[in-house]
Amino acid sequence: MTKQPDYAQQFQKAFKSLCHSRSNWKVWGDFILMSACSISNAVDKVMLEQREQMYMRAIQGYSRDELETIAQLFVFTVLALEENPDQDFLGDIFDFVKIG
Repeated sequence: MTKQPDYAQQFQKAFKSLCHSRSNWKVWGDFILMSACSISNAVDKVMLEQREQMYMRAIQGYSRDELETIAQLFVFTVLALEENPDQDFLGDIFDFVKIG
């Protein structure tokens, strides 16, 4: 029997790697904003340009590798929710962010 991936643990490790030069709150806020803009722009074209501007402001100050890590955070979130749609994945992660 193969062990299931621990997406929360993978998320936390990747998240911590982004917090060396900025606060947990900054990284969390940027991750949430970028994720929300990406999802919204994919399904709703109203105010697309405004959301795109918010997204572009949020990515400033992150390196290409860091932006790839932020994208990976989103992937971990999606995979965790696909595995168990009834969980509060981001709520549990938020508890980690508050303590971290």
